[in-house]
Amino acid sequence: LGITVYHQNRKGSASSTDLSPQAIARTVQAALDIARYTSPDPCAGLADKELLAFDAPDLDLFHPAEVSPDDAIELAARAEQAALQADKRITNTEGGSFNSHYGVKVFGNSHGMLQGYCSTRHSLSSCVIAEENGDMERDYAYTIGRAM
Repeated sequence: LGITVYHQNRKGSASSTDLSPQAIARTVQAALDIARYTSPDPCAGLADKELLAFDAPDLDLFHPAEVSPDDAIELAARAEQAALQADKRITNTEGGSFNSHYGVKVFGNSHGMLQGYCSTRHSLSSCVIAEENGDMERDYAYTIGRAM
């Protein structure tokens, strides 16, 4: 949870992984305390209410993929194997990697805005070590996208 407050053109931010009411109250207080010690910035603060996008469009950012741990391991292993077969100079790898991230972002302010969206990000990568004439070099390749 991230909290940002603006008070008298001063900005303070704090975060917490504890979502209990007490922890949220402490996080808000921490953000307020930080704002008291920052320099005023005449450009800091909320945009005027009429400039806010209360009806934001759907940006099509959420494409969940049901990937079991076994399937994720298989994808990473296939990425590593493909890398090893790409060039005879590739003699070793640091392995393959698969990552699937689901995120939720919700934001609100004192102008009455309360918006949110879900997003996904999936990536597949491999890091290899190649050797030629006694010289070794390390490199990697990856792909990342919202959908698989």
